[in-house]
Amino acid sequence: MSDNGRIAKNTIFLYFRMILLTIINIYTVRVVLNALGVEDYGIFSVIGSAVYMLGFLQATLSSATQRYFSYQLADKNTVGYRRLFSQVMIVFLIMAAVILIIGGILGPFVVDDFLNLPADRLTAAMWVYYSSLGSFILLIMTIPFTASMISHEKMNGFAYLSIFDGLFKLGVAYAIMLTSYDRLIFYAILSFIQSLVTFGFYVIYCRRNFEGVRFEWCWEKNLVKELLGYTGWNLFGSVSAVLATSGQGLLLNLFFGPLINAAKGIADRIYSVIQSFSSNFYLAVSPQIIKSYANKDINRMNDLVISSSKFSFYLLLVLSFPLIVCMDGLLDVWLGSKNVGYEMIVFSQLALVYALVNCLEQPITQMIRATGKIRNYQIVIGCFTLLFLPIAALALWLGAAPQTTMVILIILTAVVQIIRVIMGNRQLGFPIGRYFKEAISPILQVSLILAAGWVMLSMWHTTDIGYHIVKGLAALAAAMIIILILGMNRGERSKAINVIRSKLKI
Repeated sequence: MSDNGRIAKNTIFLYFRMILLTIINIYTVRVVLNALGVEDYGIFSVIGSAVYMLGFLQATLSSATQRYFSYQLADKNTVGYRRLFSQVMIVFLIMAAVILIIGGILGPFVVDDFLNLPADRLTAAMWVYYSSLGSFILLIMTIPFTASMISHEKMNGFAYLSIFDGLFKLGVAYAIMLTSYDRLIFYAILSFIQSLVTFGFYVIYCRRNFEGVRFEWCWEKNLVKELLGYTGWNLFGSVSAVLATSGQGLLLNLFFGPLINAAKGIADRIYSVIQSFSSNFYLAVSPQIIKSYANKDINRMNDLVISSSKFSFYLLLVLSFPLIVCMDGLLDVWLGSKNVGYEMIVFSQLALVYALVNCLEQPITQMIRATGKIRNYQIVIGCFTLLFLPIAALALWLGAAPQTTMVILIILTAVVQIIRVIMGNRQLGFPIGRYFKEAISPILQVSLILAAGWVMLSMWHTTDIGYHIVKGLAALAAAMIIILILGMNRGERSKAINVIRSKLKI
Protein backbone atom coordinates (compact mmCIF):
# COMPACT_ATOMS: atom_id res chain seq x y z
CA MET A 1 0.00 0.00 0.00
CA SER A 2 1.31 3.49 -0.86
CA ASP A 3 2.09 5.97 1.90
CA ASN A 4 -0.82 8.21 0.87
CA GLY A 5 -3.13 5.21 0.78
CA ARG A 6 -1.98 4.18 4.25
CA ILE A 7 -2.63 7.70 5.55
CA ALA A 8 -6.14 7.64 4.03
CA LYS A 9 -6.91 4.19 5.47
CA ASN A 10 -5.63 5.10 8.92
CA THR A 11 -7.55 8.37 8.87
CA ILE A 12 -10.77 6.45 8.14
CA PHE A 13 -10.12 4.11 11.07
CA LEU A 14 -9.42 7.04 13.38
CA TYR A 15 -12.47 9.01 12.30
CA PHE A 16 -14.66 5.95 12.72
CA ARG A 17 -13.22 5.72 16.22
CA MET A 18 -13.88 9.39 16.94
CA ILE A 19 -17.48 9.35 15.71
CA LEU A 20 -18.32 6.53 18.10
CA LEU A 21 -16.28 8.04 20.93
CA THR A 22 -17.97 11.41 20.44
CA ILE A 23 -21.41 9.85 20.82
CA ILE A 24 -20.27 7.83 23.84
CA ASN A 25 -18.49 10.75 25.54
CA ILE A 26 -21.33 13.19 25.01
CA TYR A 27 -23.80 10.83 26.61
CA THR A 28 -21.34 9.91 29.38
CA VAL A 29 -20.95 13.56 30.42
CA ARG A 30 -24.74 13.92 30.71
CA VAL A 31 -24.99 10.80 32.88
CA VAL A 32 -22.11 11.86 35.14
CA LEU A 33 -23.36 15.44 35.54
CA ASN A 34 -26.84 14.27 36.50
CA ALA A 35 -25.46 11.63 38.87
CA LEU A 36 -22.93 13.88 40.65
CA GLY A 37 -24.70 17.23 40.52
CA VAL A 38 -23.20 20.51 39.37
CA GLU A 39 -21.08 21.15 42.49
CA ASP A 40 -19.50 17.67 42.68
CA TYR A 41 -18.94 17.71 38.92
CA GLY A 42 -17.14 21.04 39.32
CA ILE A 43 -15.00 19.54 42.12
CA PHE A 44 -14.13 16.55 39.94
CA SER A 45 -13.18 18.90 37.10
CA VAL A 46 -10.91 21.13 39.17
CA ILE A 47 -9.22 18.19 40.97
CA GLY A 48 -8.66 16.56 37.61
CA SER A 49 -7.11 19.81 36.40
CA ALA A 50 -4.79 19.89 39.40
CA VAL A 51 -3.55 16.35 38.78
CA TYR A 52 -3.49 16.55 35.00
CA MET A 53 -1.29 19.60 35.21
CA LEU A 54 1.19 16.71 35.05
CA GLY A 55 -0.42 15.80 31.72
CA PHE A 56 2.23 17.79 29.87
CA LEU A 57 4.58 14.93 30.79
CA GLN A 58 2.32 12.52 28.95
CA ALA A 59 2.23 14.66 25.80
CA THR A 60 5.97 15.29 25.95
CA LEU A 61 6.95 11.69 26.49
CA SER A 62 4.51 10.51 23.84
CA SER A 63 5.93 12.76 21.12
CA ALA A 64 9.50 11.86 22.05
CA THR A 65 8.75 8.15 22.06
CA GLN A 66 6.94 8.22 18.71
CA ARG A 67 9.84 10.07 17.11
CA TYR A 68 12.45 7.53 18.21
CA PHE A 69 10.24 4.53 17.43
CA SER A 70 9.46 5.88 13.94
CA TYR A 71 13.18 6.34 13.25
CA GLN A 72 13.86 2.71 14.17
CA LEU A 73 11.04 1.54 11.91
CA ALA A 74 12.33 3.72 9.05
CA ASP A 75 15.67 1.89 9.41
CA LYS A 76 13.85 -1.50 9.79
CA ASN A 77 15.88 -2.18 12.92
CA THR A 78 13.92 -4.66 15.08
CA VAL A 79 16.77 -5.24 17.54
CA GLY A 80 17.26 -1.50 17.98
CA TYR A 81 13.50 -1.07 18.42
CA ARG A 82 13.39 -3.66 21.20
CA ARG A 83 16.32 -2.11 23.05
CA LEU A 84 14.79 1.35 22.66
CA PHE A 85 11.42 0.10 23.92
CA SER A 86 13.07 -1.47 26.97
CA GLN A 87 15.05 1.65 27.70
CA VAL A 88 11.97 3.83 27.43
CA MET A 89 10.07 1.53 29.80
CA ILE A 90 12.83 1.80 32.42
CA VAL A 91 12.91 5.60 32.15
CA PHE A 92 9.10 5.77 32.42
CA LEU A 93 9.06 3.48 35.47
CA ILE A 94 11.55 5.74 37.24
CA MET A 95 9.59 8.83 36.26
CA ALA A 96 6.29 7.29 37.36
CA ALA A 97 7.78 6.46 40.77
CA VAL A 98 9.00 10.05 41.19
CA ILE A 99 5.59 11.47 40.19
CA LEU A 100 3.81 9.11 42.58
CA ILE A 101 6.01 10.12 45.51
CA ILE A 102 5.86 13.87 44.85
CA GLY A 103 2.16 13.80 43.99
CA GLY A 104 1.37 11.80 47.11
CA ILE A 105 3.21 14.27 49.33
CA LEU A 106 1.65 17.34 47.70
CA GLY A 107 -1.91 15.95 47.74
CA PRO A 108 -3.07 17.39 51.08
CA PHE A 109 -1.60 20.80 50.26
CA VAL A 110 -3.21 20.94 46.82
CA VAL A 111 -6.67 19.86 48.01
CA ASP A 112 -6.88 21.41 51.49
CA ASP A 113 -4.97 24.66 51.11
CA PHE A 114 -4.66 25.62 47.45
CA LEU A 115 -8.08 24.81 45.98
CA ASN A 116 -11.19 26.74 46.98
CA LEU A 117 -13.43 23.76 47.87
CA PRO A 118 -16.39 23.35 50.27
CA ALA A 119 -15.21 22.00 53.66
CA ASP A 120 -17.71 19.12 53.70
CA ARG A 121 -16.35 17.75 50.39
CA LEU A 122 -12.63 17.69 51.23
CA THR A 123 -12.58 13.95 52.01
CA ALA A 124 -14.24 13.12 48.70
CA ALA A 125 -11.87 15.53 46.96
CA MET A 126 -8.87 13.62 48.38
CA TRP A 127 -10.25 10.38 46.96
CA VAL A 128 -10.61 12.07 43.57
CA TYR A 129 -7.08 13.43 43.78
CA TYR A 130 -5.37 10.13 44.57
CA SER A 131 -7.42 8.10 42.11
CA SER A 132 -6.66 10.69 39.41
CA LEU A 133 -2.97 10.50 40.31
CA GLY A 134 -3.07 6.71 39.97
CA SER A 135 -4.86 6.98 36.61
CA PHE A 136 -2.23 9.44 35.43
CA ILE A 137 0.58 7.02 36.39
CA LEU A 138 -1.10 4.32 34.32
CA LEU A 139 -1.46 6.79 31.45
CA ILE A 140 2.29 7.44 31.57
CA MET A 141 3.05 3.71 31.48
CA THR A 142 0.69 3.23 28.52
CA ILE A 143 2.69 5.63 26.33
CA PRO A 144 5.29 3.13 25.02
CA PHE A 145 2.47 0.85 23.89
CA THR A 146 0.28 3.50 22.23
CA ALA A 147 3.41 5.00 20.63
CA SER A 148 4.26 1.55 19.24
CA MET A 149 0.81 1.25 17.69
CA ILE A 150 1.02 4.72 16.13
CA SER A 151 4.60 4.23 14.88
CA HIS A 152 3.61 0.92 13.27
CA GLU A 153 0.56 2.76 11.85
CA LYS A 154 -1.80 0.12 13.25
CA MET A 155 -4.67 2.52 13.69
CA ASN A 156 -7.34 -0.18 13.56
CA GLY A 157 -6.17 -1.70 16.85
CA PHE A 158 -5.77 1.78 18.34
CA ALA A 159 -9.34 2.61 17.30
CA TYR A 160 -10.85 -0.58 18.74
CA LEU A 161 -9.09 -0.22 22.10
CA SER A 162 -10.12 3.44 22.35
CA ILE A 163 -13.75 2.53 21.68
CA PHE A 164 -13.57 -0.14 24.39
CA ASP A 165 -12.16 2.48 26.76
CA GLY A 166 -15.03 4.86 25.95
CA LEU A 167 -17.67 2.15 26.52
CA PHE A 168 -16.02 1.27 29.83
CA LYS A 169 -16.27 4.92 30.92
CA LEU A 170 -19.96 4.93 30.02
CA GLY A 171 -20.44 1.80 32.12
CA VAL A 172 -18.72 3.52 35.04
CA ALA A 173 -21.03 6.52 34.65
CA TYR A 174 -24.10 4.29 34.86
CA ALA A 175 -22.66 2.36 37.80
CA ILE A 176 -22.43 5.44 40.03
CA MET A 177 -26.18 6.00 39.61
CA LEU A 178 -26.87 2.66 41.30
CA THR A 179 -24.99 3.29 44.53
CA SER A 180 -26.15 4.84 47.79
CA TYR A 181 -22.51 5.49 48.76
CA ASP A 182 -20.86 8.89 48.16
CA ARG A 183 -21.08 9.05 44.38
CA LEU A 184 -18.04 11.27 43.91
CA ILE A 185 -15.80 8.85 45.81
CA PHE A 186 -17.32 5.84 44.04
CA TYR A 187 -16.81 7.48 40.64
CA ALA A 188 -13.17 8.23 41.47
CA ILE A 189 -12.49 4.58 42.43
CA LEU A 190 -14.21 3.13 39.37
CA SER A 191 -12.37 5.58 37.09
CA PHE A 192 -9.05 4.27 38.41
CA ILE A 193 -10.15 0.65 37.83
CA GLN A 194 -11.16 1.58 34.29
CA SER A 195 -7.67 3.04 33.66
CA LEU A 196 -6.04 -0.12 35.03
CA VAL A 197 -8.07 -2.47 32.81
CA THR A 198 -7.44 -0.31 29.72
CA PHE A 199 -3.69 -0.34 30.40
CA GLY A 200 -3.78 -4.15 30.55
CA PHE A 201 -5.48 -4.42 27.16
CA TYR A 202 -2.89 -2.14 25.51
CA VAL A 203 -0.08 -4.29 26.89
CA ILE A 204 -1.68 -7.53 25.65
CA TYR A 205 -2.38 -6.15 22.16
CA CYS A 206 1.13 -4.80 21.60
CA ARG A 207 2.88 -7.94 22.85
CA ARG A 208 0.81 -10.07 20.50
CA ASN A 209 1.27 -7.91 17.40
CA PHE A 210 4.72 -6.26 17.56
CA GLU A 211 7.92 -8.26 17.79
CA GLY A 212 9.87 -5.31 19.13
CA VAL A 213 7.57 -4.81 22.13
CA ARG A 214 9.55 -7.01 24.53
CA PHE A 215 11.17 -5.89 27.75
CA GLU A 216 14.80 -6.69 28.48
CA TRP A 217 17.00 -5.01 31.05
CA CYS A 218 19.45 -2.56 29.50
CA TRP A 219 20.97 0.79 30.34
CA GLU A 220 22.55 2.70 27.48
CA LYS A 221 23.91 5.89 28.95
CA ASN A 222 24.13 7.82 25.67
CA LEU A 223 20.60 6.83 24.64
CA VAL A 224 19.22 7.79 28.06
CA LYS A 225 21.03 11.13 27.88
CA GLU A 226 19.70 11.82 24.39
CA LEU A 227 16.15 10.78 25.33
CA LEU A 228 16.13 12.84 28.52
CA GLY A 229 17.63 15.86 26.74
CA TYR A 230 15.00 15.73 24.01
CA THR A 231 12.26 15.17 26.57
CA GLY A 232 13.55 17.92 28.84
CA TRP A 233 13.29 20.63 26.20
CA ASN A 234 9.94 19.24 25.06
CA LEU A 235 8.90 19.45 28.68
CA PHE A 236 9.66 23.15 28.86
CA GLY A 237 7.51 23.84 25.82
CA SER A 238 4.69 21.67 27.13
CA VAL A 239 4.39 23.70 30.34
CA SER A 240 2.61 26.32 28.24
CA ALA A 241 -0.15 23.83 27.40
CA VAL A 242 -0.61 23.16 31.11
CA LEU A 243 -1.11 26.85 31.85
CA ALA A 244 -3.50 27.16 28.90
CA THR A 245 -5.81 24.38 30.19
CA SER A 246 -5.35 23.15 33.73
CA GLY A 247 -3.84 26.44 34.90
CA GLN A 248 -6.85 28.29 33.51
CA GLY A 249 -9.17 26.01 35.46
CA LEU A 250 -7.30 26.61 38.71
CA LEU A 251 -7.31 30.36 38.12
CA LEU A 252 -11.06 30.44 37.52
CA ASN A 253 -11.61 28.36 40.63
CA LEU A 254 -9.65 30.84 42.75
CA PHE A 255 -11.66 33.82 41.46
CA PHE A 256 -15.12 32.30 41.01
CA GLY A 257 -15.34 28.89 42.75
CA PRO A 258 -16.40 25.41 41.53
CA LEU A 259 -19.68 26.46 39.85
CA ILE A 260 -17.83 28.39 37.13
CA ASN A 261 -15.45 25.45 36.82
CA ALA A 262 -18.43 23.21 36.14
CA ALA A 263 -19.23 25.47 33.16
CA LYS A 264 -15.64 25.35 31.99
CA GLY A 265 -15.54 21.60 32.68
CA ILE A 266 -18.33 21.06 30.15
CA ALA A 267 -16.52 23.33 27.66
CA ASP A 268 -13.33 21.32 28.21
CA ARG A 269 -15.18 18.09 27.47
CA ILE A 270 -16.55 19.53 24.23
CA TYR A 271 -13.09 20.84 23.34
CA SER A 272 -11.39 17.52 24.03
CA VAL A 273 -13.87 15.62 21.88
CA ILE A 274 -13.63 18.02 18.93
CA GLN A 275 -9.86 18.49 19.26
CA SER A 276 -9.47 14.72 19.16
CA PHE A 277 -10.67 14.73 15.56
CA SER A 278 -7.70 16.82 14.43
CA SER A 279 -5.36 14.91 16.74
CA ASN A 280 -6.48 11.65 15.17
CA PHE A 281 -5.86 13.04 11.71
CA TYR A 282 -2.34 13.93 12.80
CA LEU A 283 -1.86 10.48 14.31
CA ALA A 284 -2.19 9.17 10.75
CA VAL A 285 0.08 11.87 9.26
CA SER A 286 2.69 12.22 12.02
CA PRO A 287 4.67 9.02 11.33
CA GLN A 288 4.91 9.98 7.67
CA ILE A 289 6.25 13.46 8.53
CA ILE A 290 8.97 11.88 10.70
CA LYS A 291 9.81 9.17 8.16
CA SER A 292 9.97 11.74 5.33
CA TYR A 293 12.51 13.75 7.31
CA ALA A 294 14.45 10.59 8.24
CA ASN A 295 14.60 9.69 4.51
CA LYS A 296 15.68 13.29 3.69
CA ASP A 297 12.57 13.87 1.57
CA ILE A 298 12.07 17.47 2.69
CA ASN A 299 9.71 18.40 -0.15
CA ARG A 300 7.27 15.65 0.80
CA MET A 301 7.52 16.65 4.45
CA ASN A 302 6.60 20.26 3.55
CA ASP A 303 3.69 19.03 1.43
CA LEU A 304 2.37 16.95 4.32
CA VAL A 305 2.68 19.83 6.80
CA ILE A 306 0.85 22.33 4.56
CA SER A 307 -1.89 20.01 3.35
CA SER A 308 -2.53 18.49 6.79
CA SER A 309 -2.75 21.98 8.33
CA LYS A 310 -5.41 23.09 5.87
CA PHE A 311 -7.55 19.99 5.67
CA SER A 312 -7.47 19.21 9.38
CA PHE A 313 -8.80 22.74 9.97
CA TYR A 314 -11.58 22.18 7.43
CA LEU A 315 -12.55 18.82 8.92
CA LEU A 316 -12.69 20.40 12.35
CA LEU A 317 -14.61 23.42 11.03
CA VAL A 318 -17.31 21.26 9.45
CA LEU A 319 -17.82 19.57 12.82
CA SER A 320 -17.53 22.59 15.07
CA PHE A 321 -19.34 25.39 13.19
CA PRO A 322 -22.84 23.85 13.52
CA LEU A 323 -22.10 23.25 17.21
CA ILE A 324 -21.02 26.86 17.72
CA VAL A 325 -24.16 28.17 16.03
CA CYS A 326 -26.52 25.87 17.96
CA MET A 327 -24.64 25.67 21.27
CA ASP A 328 -27.50 26.96 23.45
CA GLY A 329 -30.00 24.46 22.07
CA LEU A 330 -27.44 21.64 22.10
CA LEU A 331 -26.58 22.14 25.76
CA ASP A 332 -30.26 22.36 26.74
CA VAL A 333 -31.00 19.02 25.08
CA TRP A 334 -27.77 17.41 26.24
CA LEU A 335 -27.62 18.49 29.88
CA GLY A 336 -31.08 19.82 30.62
CA SER A 337 -31.90 23.54 30.74
CA LYS A 338 -31.63 23.64 34.56
CA ASN A 339 -27.91 22.81 34.31
CA VAL A 340 -27.10 25.30 31.53
CA GLY A 341 -26.11 28.93 32.10
CA TYR A 342 -24.83 31.79 29.99
CA GLU A 343 -21.19 31.19 30.99
CA MET A 344 -21.39 27.54 29.96
CA ILE A 345 -22.68 28.46 26.50
CA VAL A 346 -20.01 31.11 25.88
CA PHE A 347 -17.20 28.98 27.30
CA SER A 348 -18.23 26.10 25.03
CA GLN A 349 -18.40 28.28 21.91
CA LEU A 350 -15.02 29.87 22.62
CA ALA A 351 -13.52 26.46 23.38
CA LEU A 352 -14.39 25.36 19.84
CA VAL A 353 -12.87 28.53 18.37
CA TYR A 354 -9.73 27.80 20.38
CA ALA A 355 -9.69 24.22 19.06
CA LEU A 356 -9.77 25.53 15.48
CA VAL A 357 -6.87 27.93 16.05
CA ASN A 358 -4.85 25.40 18.04
CA CYS A 359 -5.21 22.59 15.49
CA LEU A 360 -2.69 24.38 13.24
CA GLU A 361 0.05 23.84 15.84
CA GLN A 362 0.60 20.11 15.52
CA PRO A 363 2.09 19.73 12.00
CA ILE A 364 4.62 22.56 12.53
CA THR A 365 5.69 21.22 15.91
CA GLN A 366 5.92 17.65 14.61
CA MET A 367 8.15 18.85 11.78
CA ILE A 368 10.51 20.47 14.26
CA ARG A 369 10.44 17.41 16.53
CA ALA A 370 11.47 15.22 13.62
CA THR A 371 14.84 16.96 13.56
CA GLY A 372 15.52 16.25 17.24
CA LYS A 373 16.81 19.84 17.59
CA ILE A 374 14.05 21.37 19.62
CA ARG A 375 15.84 23.43 22.28
CA ASN A 376 15.62 26.88 20.68
CA TYR A 377 12.12 26.21 19.36
CA GLN A 378 10.76 25.17 22.73
CA ILE A 379 12.44 28.04 24.59
CA VAL A 380 10.93 30.68 22.29
CA ILE A 381 7.46 29.10 22.02
CA GLY A 382 7.36 28.25 25.72
CA CYS A 383 8.31 31.77 26.84
CA PHE A 384 5.67 33.41 24.67
CA THR A 385 2.94 30.95 25.68
CA LEU A 386 3.77 31.31 29.38
CA LEU A 387 2.47 34.88 29.12
CA PHE A 388 -1.09 33.52 29.24
CA LEU A 389 -1.39 33.03 32.98
CA PRO A 390 -0.22 36.49 34.13
CA ILE A 391 -2.29 38.20 31.43
CA ALA A 392 -5.39 36.20 32.35
CA ALA A 393 -4.81 36.75 36.09
CA LEU A 394 -4.47 40.50 35.54
CA ALA A 395 -7.68 40.60 33.48
CA LEU A 396 -9.64 38.76 36.18
CA TRP A 397 -8.14 40.93 38.92
CA LEU A 398 -9.35 44.00 37.02
CA GLY A 399 -12.87 42.57 37.02
CA ALA A 400 -13.09 40.85 33.63
CA ALA A 401 -15.72 38.15 33.06
CA PRO A 402 -14.46 34.55 33.39
CA GLN A 403 -14.87 33.84 29.66
CA THR A 404 -12.37 36.64 28.93
CA THR A 405 -9.64 34.11 29.71
CA MET A 406 -10.70 32.11 26.63
CA VAL A 407 -10.48 35.19 24.40
CA ILE A 408 -6.96 35.89 25.71
CA LEU A 409 -6.01 32.26 25.08
CA ILE A 410 -7.28 32.34 21.47
CA ILE A 411 -5.44 35.56 20.61
CA LEU A 412 -2.19 34.40 22.21
CA THR A 413 -2.41 31.03 20.44
CA ALA A 414 -2.74 32.75 17.06
CA VAL A 415 0.30 34.95 17.76
CA VAL A 416 2.37 31.96 18.88
CA GLN A 417 1.42 30.08 15.70
CA ILE A 418 3.01 32.83 13.61
CA ILE A 419 6.16 32.50 15.70
CA ARG A 420 6.15 28.72 15.14
CA VAL A 421 6.10 29.16 11.38
CA ILE A 422 8.99 31.66 11.52
CA MET A 423 11.00 29.22 13.66
CA GLY A 424 10.27 26.43 11.16
CA ASN A 425 11.57 28.61 8.35
CA ARG A 426 14.79 29.46 10.20
CA GLN A 427 15.51 25.90 11.24
CA LEU A 428 14.34 23.90 8.21
CA GLY A 429 13.77 26.44 5.46
CA PHE A 430 10.02 25.84 5.71
CA PRO A 431 8.32 27.93 2.97
CA ILE A 432 6.44 30.68 4.84
CA GLY A 433 5.00 32.31 1.71
CA ARG A 434 3.67 29.01 0.39
CA TYR A 435 2.22 28.11 3.80
CA PHE A 436 0.28 31.36 4.09
CA LYS A 437 -0.83 31.30 0.45
CA GLU A 438 -1.94 27.64 0.32
CA ALA A 439 -3.14 27.11 3.89
CA ILE A 440 -3.72 30.27 5.97
CA SER A 441 -5.21 32.53 3.27
CA PRO A 442 -8.05 30.16 2.27
CA ILE A 443 -8.64 29.31 5.94
CA LEU A 444 -9.08 33.01 6.77
CA GLN A 445 -11.44 33.59 3.85
CA VAL A 446 -13.68 30.70 4.85
CA SER A 447 -13.58 31.60 8.56
CA LEU A 448 -14.47 35.27 8.08
CA ILE A 449 -17.52 34.51 5.96
CA LEU A 450 -18.77 31.87 8.41
CA ALA A 451 -18.11 34.22 11.35
CA ALA A 452 -20.31 36.86 9.72
CA GLY A 453 -23.04 34.24 9.31
CA TRP A 454 -22.68 33.27 12.99
CA VAL A 455 -23.18 36.91 14.06
CA MET A 456 -26.36 37.21 12.01
CA LEU A 457 -27.79 33.91 13.26
CA SER A 458 -27.07 34.85 16.88
CA MET A 459 -29.61 37.69 16.63
CA TRP A 460 -32.48 35.17 16.75
CA HIS A 461 -33.15 33.36 20.02
CA THR A 462 -35.68 30.58 20.50
CA THR A 463 -36.15 27.42 22.52
CA ASP A 464 -37.76 25.53 19.64
CA ILE A 465 -35.75 22.37 19.01
CA GLY A 466 -36.89 22.19 15.38
CA TYR A 467 -35.41 25.62 14.73
CA HIS A 468 -32.05 24.56 16.18
CA ILE A 469 -31.98 21.44 14.01
CA VAL A 470 -32.68 23.44 10.87
CA LYS A 471 -30.12 26.05 11.88
CA GLY A 472 -27.49 23.38 12.53
CA LEU A 473 -28.08 21.66 9.19
CA ALA A 474 -27.92 25.04 7.41
CA ALA A 475 -24.64 25.83 9.19
CA LEU A 476 -23.22 22.45 8.16
CA ALA A 477 -24.24 22.94 4.53
CA ALA A 478 -22.87 26.50 4.48
CA ALA A 479 -19.52 25.39 5.90
CA MET A 480 -19.13 22.60 3.33
CA ILE A 481 -20.13 24.79 0.37
CA ILE A 482 -17.89 27.72 1.36
CA ILE A 483 -14.94 25.38 1.97
CA LEU A 484 -15.50 23.80 -1.44
CA ILE A 485 -15.72 27.17 -3.23
CA LEU A 486 -13.19 29.34 -1.36
CA GLY A 487 -11.13 26.89 0.67
CA MET A 488 -9.79 24.68 -2.11
CA ASN A 489 -7.86 25.22 -5.30
CA ARG A 490 -9.14 23.93 -8.63
CA GLY A 491 -7.42 20.55 -8.38
CA GLU A 492 -8.56 19.92 -4.82
CA ARG A 493 -12.10 20.99 -5.66
CA SER A 494 -12.23 18.66 -8.65
CA LYS A 495 -11.07 15.70 -6.56
CA ALA A 496 -13.59 16.51 -3.82
CA ILE A 497 -16.47 16.75 -6.30
CA ASN A 498 -15.47 13.43 -7.90
CA VAL A 499 -15.44 11.75 -4.50
CA ILE A 500 -18.89 13.17 -3.67
CA ARG A 501 -20.25 12.04 -7.04
CA SER A 502 -18.83 8.54 -6.62
CA LYS A 503 -20.38 8.22 -3.15
CA LEU A 504 -23.75 9.53 -4.32
CA LYS A 505 -23.45 7.57 -7.63
CA ILE A 506 -24.27 10.70 -9.65
